[in-house]
Formats: sequence, C-alpha cells, structure tokens
Amino acid sequence: MQQEYELIDHSILKNVKVFLVNLDYRTPHIHGDMEMCLILNGSVTLFSRSRQLHFDKDDFFLLSPCTPHELRADKHALILSIQIKKSLCMDYYPQINGMEFLLVSGRSVFPSEKANLLRDTAISLAYAYFSMEKGFEFKCMSLVNELLYLFVCHLPTVCLSEDGQKKQWIHYERIQEITEYIDAHYTEKLLLTDIAEMQHLSLHYLSHLFKDYFQMSFQQYLAALRCEKARQLLLLTNLNLLDISLESGFSDIKYLNKAFAKQYGYSPREYRAQFDLEELPSKQRSILSTQEFLSPKASLISLNRLGETAFG
Repeated sequence: MQQEYELIDHSILKNVKVFLVNLDYRTPHIHGDMEMCLILNGSVTLFSRSRQLHFDKDDFFLLSPCTPHELRADKHALILSIQIKKSLCMDYYPQINGMEFLLVSGRSVFPSEKANLLRDTAISLAYAYFSMEKGFEFKCMSLVNELLYLFVCHLPTVCLSEDGQKKQWIHYERIQEITEYIDAHYTEKLLLTDIAEMQHLSLHYLSHLFKDYFQMSFQQYLAALRCEKARQLLLLTNLNLLDISLESGFSDIKYLNKAFAKQYGYSPREYRAQFDLEELPSKQRSILSTQEFLSPKASLISLNRLGETAFG
C-alpha cells in the first residue's frame, strides 16, 4: 500500500504568505495578490506606472493586485512582505473585490498611533507565522484581518467597475504569461513580434500593453533582466566577460557593457572589481538580484535582532 505524505512548505496558509527578504534590486513584475511591504532596515524606492515613491525604515505600502512595480534599495534593505488573496475575505466583505488601494506612503496617511499599530501587527503576524506554535493559524488569521481593517479604514481607495475588474485581470494574466516566457527564454533571441504571434495579438497592441504596465519598452525590460543575470554571474563565478555575455543573453561583450553601464552606472569589469576582496558569503549577500528570501529560522533571528517590538 502506497503511503501518503503531507508536504508542508513555507506557504502554510492558503490565502496568506509571509516572508522576509533582503533586497538590492527587483526587476519590474506583477502578481495577483495584495502585498504589504514594511521596511525593517534600509530604504527603498518603488517605481510603478510612471510614479516614484521613496520609503525609509518603518514606512510601509500596500500594492493592489495586478500592480506593476520595480524596487531599488539605496543599500541592502530588509523587507517584511505579506501577500494576501482577496478571496480570504470575500464571504464577509465582498466589496474588497472592487476596491483598489492607492499607492502611497503608509506613514504619510496613517495617524501616527495607527501606523505604529500596523507595524506592530505586521511583525507579530510574521513572528507567529514563522514560529508555527500550536494554534498559530488562528493567531495569524486574526492579525491578517486586523491589517485588512487598518488598510480599509486608513488607505485611500478607488472603486473599480465589474467590467474594469475583468479587463484588469485579463491583462494581468496575459502579462504574467508573457513575462514568465521571457524569464524562461531570456538567453535566446527574443522578438516582440514572435511573442505577439504566440499570444495572437497585434504588435502594436502588445507594445502598448507592455509600456502601460512597466513604463518601459519590451527591449528595455529584456535588457534589465539580462543585466541582472549578468550581475549574478559577475559576483558568483569566475567566468570571463564573453561567457557572461552569452550566459545572460547578450550577443557579445559590447552589448553587455553598454546595457550594464546604463543599468548600474558601472562597467561589468568595474562592478566585479568592487567585490574582488570580499569573501563569497558577502558576494552571495550582494547578489540580491531578484530577491533573497530568508528561511523561517533566519526570519525569526532577524525579527528578534530588531529588538524594538514586543511580540504578543
């Protein structure tokens, strides 16, 4: 008789995911959940739909589903991220489905005491989530609902029509499929005409859809992704520049040098030289190219080191 096993991973709650992440840069991306980000250390600049917002330590923001965004840290930033599916509260608060939260600095719109309460609630949620003590699921869901209550009461919102919600989700699924394809094939020759044909879309429509979501062209998005892959190889391997060019999708060193300098302000050789004297663990911390997720154990250590909040 085949034995059955229950596989338990980091995503332990059906409608909620909590994680700590070290971040230096995150390429433009979208996802289908609400996401609250609390800056625990460092500072972050967020780019979304031609807007640029800066967040310092203890500030926070809430991203509505299907919101394209890009993140850059001034130095290494530690972020607490809480992703929540709207389906969590649809039964008892159905209006959440048509609610779009405006992207603002939480500290700028929340009363001071409420901002502090939200910060403490988010950290308490993270602590319960990673500790996984008996009954932690109930505590987590209680704290998630407290966060949602604070969002609804204190963040500015707009109401989307049913038709607007459907169009938004169709565009999101299309963009998600396209970006996943690009992530899987960035080392190959990629043309927007080929992707448009694959998606049964006109080149004109797809080009504008891409710019509407990411405020950059398809070629700029692809170059940014390839530069991030090149940065990983520069820090963590001894590959020469030609091999790095090919491994990251550039046809030769000239194109790598041009795109890399535009993205980071350094040539690949200059960028690598900054880390030549550092030990590998430091290089691994410096990679932070998309996101470096902390394990539950490491997350608890980081939370305890903050030493500023008493966890309930």
